[in-house]
Amino acid sequence: MNLASLISHKETRKDTKKKVKKMKPFYNRFRYYHVNQEVKEMTKFLLWVLLLLLCWPLALLAIILYPIVWLLLLPFRLIGIAVDGVFELIKAVITLPARILGGGKKT
Repeated sequence: MNLASLISHKETRKDTKKKVKKMKPFYNRFRYYHVNQEVKEMTKFLLWVLLLLLCWPLALLAIILYPIVWLLLLPFRLIGIAVDGVFELIKAVITLPARILGGGKKT
């Protein structure tokens, strides 16, 4: 190894550390969301088991009705996604001049 390759290797390590620092908040948000999602799913399952033990006909009815209710609510979710997309587009169009002039987010 020569000196030039060591210097470029150090620069690469610095760049990598900067990239990791920038990505860390996103990674942490995803990690906490993932853990919270697992806890929510486990809580739902345990509540369903409790319902099964206390009142099994109601628990079986819930198992049968849940997919039907989910399918009925699906169009409203799709409408919500579309409306959110329209609002993001309007926001992007309104803030475009400021971003072109250099008023964007500073990281």
